[in-house]
Amino acid sequence: MTRAALLLALAACTGTKGTLDLQLATAPGSDLLSAIHRIRLTLTSPAAVFEATRTANGLDLSFEIDAVETNGVIYIEGFDESDAPIVGGQSPPFPLAGSDGTVVIYVAPPYSILRAPSDLLPARSRIGGTAVIYGAVLAGGLDEAGAPSASMAIYNIYDHTIGYGENMPVHRAGVTLAANDSAGVYVLGGTDEAAASTSTLHRFQTNIAPDGAYVDLGPHPGLESSGQRAVKIGSDAFLVTGAQPALLTASTITAITTLADVPAAAAPALTTDGSPLAAFVRDGTVGYYAADGAIGEVALPSVDAGRAIVAGSERGTVIVVGGSTRDLHVVAFGSSSVTTHANALSVARRSPTIAATSRHILVAHGLDENGDVIATADILDAATLQLLDTQPLDPRTNAVALPMPNDQILITGGEYPGGVPDGLVELFTPPVPRDPARP
Repeated sequence: MTRAALLLALAACTGTKGTLDLQLATAPGSDLLSAIHRIRLTLTSPAAVFEATRTANGLDLSFEIDAVETNGVIYIEGFDESDAPIVGGQSPPFPLAGSDGTVVIYVAPPYSILRAPSDLLPARSRIGGTAVIYGAVLAGGLDEAGAPSASMAIYNIYDHTIGYGENMPVHRAGVTLAANDSAGVYVLGGTDEAAASTSTLHRFQTNIAPDGAYVDLGPHPGLESSGQRAVKIGSDAFLVTGAQPALLTASTITAITTLADVPAAAAPALTTDGSPLAAFVRDGTVGYYAADGAIGEVALPSVDAGRAIVAGSERGTVIVVGGSTRDLHVVAFGSSSVTTHANALSVARRSPTIAATSRHILVAHGLDENGDVIATADILDAATLQLLDTQPLDPRTNAVALPMPNDQILITGGEYPGGVPDGLVELFTPPVPRDPARP
């Protein structure tokens, strides 16, 4: 990977001083850092902007700031000799306190989808994934020999490395992962070495040194599953999709008898008053299950298989894409209404990979009308739903796409056409948000 180092000297009001080693990383083999003529660094807390121009000695951006305990974000923008913006990136939120540390910011052209700077994961399909406050947890899957894996990988968005926790007590493919607010990641179901769906449940505690630790929460006959989703509806509560939907809460799991089959095309959303709910799309309806057990559904204007769903930018709404058309549907639960945006996507995508951040929606891959994998991703504005860009990416099916706390989206897992497992890790990088007060 290509890296460059910047230094921030931190002086706290208590007299404590520290140095933040800020490193820039790019996709492997990229020469973008050498093309940066002018660099701009923007801090949100404390608010400050610093710039430097390349000299014969390179880019020198060392400065001193007051340390603060509140969370802030670091934005990086790079400009070429004609002063055109060529790369951008941002850190996750963190406090610039008066202590030593290292943060790596991945920079790339706006809207690009490129390889992550870390080593690739071992090639696996049917991998389980969930976003966490420090990046992503990726577990299990089928290796190149078709055998289930016990691997527990962690992508750290603060330094863009892949580390490995203690192996799972079981070998599984298609596990369902769910991260609670107490550093716990539930590992549910999946298929075993005999390719049979299981109902085992473990909790992986990520905060136990050195590599995490597992709590065995036992099998749960009747709740066998594989390739399902756990949609968060509380700090430690999840709707688990499947032929027999279940409620996973406080280390216990029970069947939800009031719900019929819930497809894995599901996503977290909010009610109009801000309460969490799980939304899911069937062929002709969008249903929801709220934290208080309330259930409802809204009819879609057409019956179309292969759709995907994400939360809308407004409370009480979800967005449905995919299927046989390029259309996009905004479903409002409060009014039970559907607004259709015709031809919103660049192409029709059946069963696309989808993820959303606060600013963007990524609709990637999917199958075309001939059943071939589509090797592009559409980037939509999350607020206006305008198509902003279409980017190339590796063609694969059943990939995992997870929003990261620095506004990037991590894409990994899946398999290439022909069933070959894929260990590639890619990152969607958005443009740095524009601030009218900033040049």
